[in-house]
Amino acid sequence: MGAMDDVELPFGNIPAIWMRSAVIERIPNTRWFVERGGLVSFRHWLEEVHKANPGDLLPMQWAPQYVGVSRPAIRKRAISGRLTVFTFSVVVPVKTMLGRVEDRESRTTFDYLVKSECEAWRDELFDQREEEREAYFAERERRDRLLPKAHRKKGRKS
Repeated sequence: MGAMDDVELPFGNIPAIWMRSAVIERIPNTRWFVERGGLVSFRHWLEEVHKANPGDLLPMQWAPQYVGVSRPAIRKRAISGRLTVFTFSVVVPVKTMLGRVEDRESRTTFDYLVKSECEAWRDELFDQREEEREAYFAERERRDRLLPKAHRKKGRKS
């Protein structure tokens, strides 16, 4: 298997209604889709995402454990356009110092990844690690043959 960049991964489905809507923002050169709104809008957004990807969504905070990578690795892959991310950012009304009420984006977001993409990435990493493991044991065995018999490792490979 070659570099990880060469592998084509399955992509999640984008809700059809989003293609006609200007409300959904797509971060340039990525598959990261963002919508901003209140909690009522969130319910509709979540329903649309689930209809487009039934049973195939994974909360972003679970992905590091599911795939076996770090949170920065998840973010890096998403920003590079190799992972589909659906984000809903909550907008809340805030009273200004002058007494006006403005809608401002809070720090609360709901982020979902496509589970099948995460599974494909995880499988790719397992294959890569298996190849590395085999190469390590082959090299260790080659070096062991060069040692005098008294210094060679005995027992099963670990």
